[in-house]
Amino acid sequence: MPIDYYEELDELLLYNWDRYLATNNNNWFIKGFDGRQKVISNEELTQLEAKFQDDYFNLINDTSFKIKLQKWAKIEALNLKYNAVISILSRIKIGFPLEQQQIRAEVITALNKAGFKMPIMNDYAGDLKEIESIFNKAQSIKTQINLLKAELKEEGVQEKQSLQKQLLIISQSLQLGYRLNPKELNVVEWIEMNQLAKEKSKQN
Repeated sequence: MPIDYYEELDELLLYNWDRYLATNNNNWFIKGFDGRQKVISNEELTQLEAKFQDDYFNLINDTSFKIKLQKWAKIEALNLKYNAVISILSRIKIGFPLEQQQIRAEVITALNKAGFKMPIMNDYAGDLKEIESIFNKAQSIKTQINLLKAELKEEGVQEKQSLQKQLLIISQSLQLGYRLNPKELNVVEWIEMNQLAKEKSKQN
């Protein structure tokens, strides 16, 4: 069964966009997704995510959104670095026969370039001591990742609370006479309402 995606911001529900910002889960760009289904990953979603990010930033020029993207990118880079370091340490721990010492040197050089110094000239026992030391140091990467995730989670909670408040403020500002529903508004409509409210505020 083909997947039905939201293809433009003017059809993507504000509720879905808000949940995406809070969770960094691009499955919210799938029509009918409500957070309970199994999360999928594919090229279409990756491309759609990049498109929506660009379109949104061009429409609103939101600095806080740019900072969020930078944090997501930092987490991804740190995850890649951590996984690479752990993979290298696991390979060194296996050991290298005499005829593979050049490969060992290349592996250790890669580790050194990642910022974790390990001497090339060493015996296997010495390698094991270095591996333990570097593994402990590498946990600082996980600490950075967890701190960034905690920041994003807290920001997500604040944004969820903030969205409800913003909906009420915009409704009152535009004198709509009813409470706005994020499941009935698309992202472009929401941006336009915010712009109208700002213009109206300047006129008063």
